[in-house]
Amino acid sequence: MQGVSLSSKSIRDLMNLESPFFIPLYQRGYRWTDIQVTELLEDLKEFMLQKQSRDEVYWLQPVIIKDQHDKWELIDGQQRLTTIYLILKVFTTYMSRQNEPYKLEYQSRTDSANFLRNITTMSEQDVSNIDYQYMLNAYKTIDQWIMKTFEDDISEFASTVKSNVRVIWYEIDQDTDAIELFARTNSGKIPLTNAELIKALFLSRSNLTDDQNSEKYIQLKQIEIANQWDQIEYSLQSNAFWYFLQNLNTNNDSARIEWLFELVATLLDTQVPKGVPYYTFHVFNAEMEKSFYTGQTKEEIINRLWKQIFEVYQTLVEWYENRKNYHYIGYLLTTGTPIKELFQESYNKNKKEFEAYLLSKIADQFQNVDLEKLNYTKNKKEIRRTLLLFNIFTLQNDENSNQRFDFERYKKDQWDIEHIHAKQHELPANKEEQNELVQEFKHFVEDEGLMEEIDAFIEQPDSNGFESLYEKVDDHFSDGTFDVNALSNLTLLDQNTNRSYKNAAFPMKRQEIISRDRTGTYIPPCTKNVFLKYYSHQIQNMNFWSKKDRTDYLKSIKHELESIL
Repeated sequence: MQGVSLSSKSIRDLMNLESPFFIPLYQRGYRWTDIQVTELLEDLKEFMLQKQSRDEVYWLQPVIIKDQHDKWELIDGQQRLTTIYLILKVFTTYMSRQNEPYKLEYQSRTDSANFLRNITTMSEQDVSNIDYQYMLNAYKTIDQWIMKTFEDDISEFASTVKSNVRVIWYEIDQDTDAIELFARTNSGKIPLTNAELIKALFLSRSNLTDDQNSEKYIQLKQIEIANQWDQIEYSLQSNAFWYFLQNLNTNNDSARIEWLFELVATLLDTQVPKGVPYYTFHVFNAEMEKSFYTGQTKEEIINRLWKQIFEVYQTLVEWYENRKNYHYIGYLLTTGTPIKELFQESYNKNKKEFEAYLLSKIADQFQNVDLEKLNYTKNKKEIRRTLLLFNIFTLQNDENSNQRFDFERYKKDQWDIEHIHAKQHELPANKEEQNELVQEFKHFVEDEGLMEEIDAFIEQPDSNGFESLYEKVDDHFSDGTFDVNALSNLTLLDQNTNRSYKNAAFPMKRQEIISRDRTGTYIPPCTKNVFLKYYSHQIQNMNFWSKKDRTDYLKSIKHELESIL
């Protein structure tokens, strides 16, 4: 490799370096998971147990560095060196007279070095960004693994790591472009994400260089973009914020910020065809190429694009923090309205006009919908939307409450449409299961004659008469035949709770709902209200789901939704 000085160094050699390793802005943050950390630890342990002499070496992948006089710019190898650093920090907690690891410094987060130095005393409360979370998780994984694997004596393992683990040391010359080399060295490993390519594009010194710009200006601009990048990335890691915006179930931070870039890309006038690899990167790169024929400098285009990205992010935050927008927009996004459409409307309207637009957009979904005629077998989509909006508007219309609808739980827990009172479609066939079911009914039956019939059935040896008895018990909890699939007998519930009791009668479901609510299961507000008979004007029996209860419940749905019906 031209322009490279090649040598090898042990971990102990790295610990003896006077200058720190310096991680520049264009690098991805620390992202090793407990799986990758544990794999490295297990490899090191196996090497220690199998090595035949003191001179045997465990080779880590190469590190690529550039001498910046008072620091070593770390172009490739950050993930491995950070993990080894954390292993060395754990050693200091188990062994006396242990030297501190080598030094790591960060251009974008100057506090990271301090966080790493003091990580042995850090807790979740000290985590303020994504990198810190990954670092702390890796440190805990290492600590737990060492405690479990070696108990009290880790001296041999520590000696092996420091003396026998070595890196190939690639030192590039001063004329080599570090960002270009970073991209090339990573292209053959874990593929760079759109986010990482876009970050390199925005932070590239050549794109920020202008005849009028000093070195100090360029550095400040890089730090400004990098800090705002961190702010966006950290905000999107909030599941409450993320699931308000969309339905994708991901904990991948790059996937979340890439979603934001994709949104901005759709708002730009570009000829880049959808579906090409690294689509969003190519969109922003195409914008950069406009400098050749628009007279704008690359720095001006960078400033314009980044301003637009950050303004889109700020708009999303404003929507999230405004309670009405949170509920109206959250509902529309959940039911399929493209977010691009909402953005385009928001540009041309003031706050009141935009709120009116959102309500009209919701109302459009309910044109020609007759709540009286909705049926579970024919109108599942309309029923789900109705019940979802009923829950949302119930919270929003309460002027004395700041409670917000939980889109995260709604999407992650996969809520079902549930019958409030249901008849079992498939009755148990064998005597044992039949006895089990009617025994459950006994807890709620108040009629003495019916109780005697249940006891008599349980005592008889065969199952004759079960269907007749079941009909009597079922009628005891509701008033005769009615359409169980009508909206007045439907509510929303998470799949786990719903499947736990299947098609049970009203009192059994009510008991299960109360029990799960007490133990922390999130019960949708209107579902809880239904089983507590909050909507019923006259309550004679809490275990009975009557025609009057159903009528009052449907009236309550209509009342909450009257602004859009």
